[in-house]
Amino acid sequence: ADAQNFTLTAASGAITSATTANIASNVVATKFIVTLSTNTPTAGVADTVTLRATNAGNITDVDYDPTGLTFTFVDSVAANLSTHTSPGSNSPTIPNSATVIAAFASGEASLATFTLVEAESLGTITVSDATLSGTSASVTVKHAAASTFTVTPSSTTPDTNTTLNAIVTAKDTYGNTADGANGATAFTGIVFLTTNATSPVWYNQVANITSGGTKTFSSAVKFQTVENNVTITAENNGATVTGTSATITVSSPSAPTVTAQTPVNGATSQAITVSPTVTFSEAMDATTVNTNTVQIRALTGDAIVNSVVTYNVSTFVATIDPVASLSNSTSYYVWISGAKNSAGTTVTAYTTGADQDFGTVALADGTLAVTGISSVETYAAVAGGWPDGDSATADGWSWTFSVTVPTTETSFAMRFANWTSGSNTIATANNIRFYSAQASANADADNTRLITVAATDSTAITLTSDLDATTAGRQIQVTVQAQVPTGSAAGSYSTSYGITSVAP
Repeated sequence: ADAQNFTLTAASGAITSATTANIASNVVATKFIVTLSTNTPTAGVADTVTLRATNAGNITDVDYDPTGLTFTFVDSVAANLSTHTSPGSNSPTIPNSATVIAAFASGEASLATFTLVEAESLGTITVSDATLSGTSASVTVKHAAASTFTVTPSSTTPDTNTTLNAIVTAKDTYGNTADGANGATAFTGIVFLTTNATSPVWYNQVANITSGGTKTFSSAVKFQTVENNVTITAENNGATVTGTSATITVSSPSAPTVTAQTPVNGATSQAITVSPTVTFSEAMDATTVNTNTVQIRALTGDAIVNSVVTYNVSTFVATIDPVASLSNSTSYYVWISGAKNSAGTTVTAYTTGADQDFGTVALADGTLAVTGISSVETYAAVAGGWPDGDSATADGWSWTFSVTVPTTETSFAMRFANWTSGSNTIATANNIRFYSAQASANADADNTRLITVAATDSTAITLTSDLDATTAGRQIQVTVQAQVPTGSAAGSYSTSYGITSVAP
């Protein structure tokens, strides 16, 4: 309250005169009373702050002297009001100490150069001269009227296959969103989008902002021409509020790529039942991921492996399932060409075998064993000679031995005991011979290996080929032939045999 007039009445005797002046002159200020002309100012509109130096009873200290003092204006958390810049980086106008000192007269200062710019619930304002201080009522700053739009596209580097969203937000001069907060009037109205692009395709060009001061134009536009410095502009009806986006660079669509494969390049000892996979960098058109575009090929010869291809639309992974097992000890590679993404862009070719190959596990070495014996000629005649391959003729005996030989052992020998029939004997030496089509030098009846000593390994033959590369060990067939020498007694003869194989 201001200084008051008082009437003094003497209880007895005389009194001296008393005036408001000499009463007020005895007031000593202990605080400031801080008031604003409005506690709900609009951003950018000057407000007036009044400071009054008073005692505890709110009587003005008309003799208050601010000379040489430093004044601070802080918010409710003691941050300087100068830090309350607007979203547009505008600074508030806060009186400095010199301005405050100059404004004080008779204990009161009226500061009209006080402008806040950030729309917010500011809270209280405390003013201090380091000794005295005072705090205002709570202050709320409203945004000003919308003066511009910000236009934010979902990408500033789209390709010609990308459809952009655009967010349009109404802002005041200071960058505050004109959303109607704190009792302000929100921007509402029709907004139109335009562009300087060469060949835009619009899907969503007009919308109505009804609340919140902002609107998302979903799937708004696609740019079909590769170019730079493209912008999107928004304006309201009458073009009183406008705004333009940052520049947009439109590029050609990037091709999808293969980002991973299993087995990885250079992998070895892979199971012959392996199902390789490839991972694409993005979603693919599943109809283009098929056996024509995704394959397993032999690294040598480039033969295509008959397979079934499946594609997972969630993980972008294609799986290649060979119809039959792969071959052992063989190198293959994954081959990709012609598959397309959902926008129709063809995958970058993935066809260099040496960069994406893998090898299958070697076949097991196998164990030496006779797996079968079949008779070819079982009736022989004394002095009939070696069998001729015709079972109807009486010459010599002939059998076919099916044998598994360890892959690493290429030297093969046979041994036979003498023939016996009761007490009769036919010598084995020089009367049994053998050959194998899987040998290098003893592969037919004209190039046989002769048994020269009974019950003793023959001189070895050298094996070079395999009847079945998919079965463990080397599979061979051995033709064994016997002749009956002159002077042999008739009878039903039998013998025993053995086989030996060793590494070279």
